[in-house]
Amino acid sequence: MEHGTEIEVTDRHRPIVRLVPAGATEPRLRIIPAKRPFGDVRSKRYPKARWRAGSLQLLFEERGKR
Repeated sequence: MEHGTEIEVTDRHRPIVRLVPAGATEPRLRIIPAKRPFGDVRSKRYPKARWRAGSLQLLFEERGKR
């Protein structure tokens, strides 16, 4: 990586990640600080999803497409 080498990580011959050397250009990632501490929202609970299909059925549908 130090000398400009690019590495591609694959999963079953499908590209997952490409590691490239950091350039001298400005980073494209912008970090936005949180508006409040995580401890303030840690215990917040959301209502259960009211989907018409169960989570297992949705999982099988998704994986069946692969």
